Amino acid sequence: MNLYKLADLELDAVQDRRADLLAGDEHDRYWVVSHRLVDRFGPYWRILLAHVIMFGFVFPSARSKVPEWVLQDLLQRLQGEGTADADDPACYGTLLSWSQYLGDVLGGSFRDARIRPFGTMSAEEVARWTSADKG
Repeated sequence: MNLYKLADLELDAVQDRRADLLAGDEHDRYWVVSHRLVDRFGPYWRILLAHVIMFGFVFPSARSKVPEWVLQDLLQRLQGEGTADADDPACYGTLLSWSQYLGDVLGGSFRDARIRPFGTMSAEEVARWTSADKG
């Protein structure tokens, strides 16, 4: 499994919960804290929505494991945004993959969302992270 870093939140922990969701015994306990989970994603709630949608696609017989209110809340947020573009040309793809979107932020017209004011890192930290040995 790839380790995705979203701001300071590691998404692999969310992905690892799939097994717990399928097992069912921790279902109720897990979603008791789902308000906290939704809140932790903050302005990055779209990635949580993507994971919820993918969970329903990958495990169609387990869709009921995700509380209806979570899906509805996230879908309402999406609908509330409409199709309006964001003000700043930022690329949030770098929060998901350190390499896949480099062309967009290095040679393109998009700002790297890992760098302040969008993210929590400095340009120097991003350069160090990007050039570090990943093997």
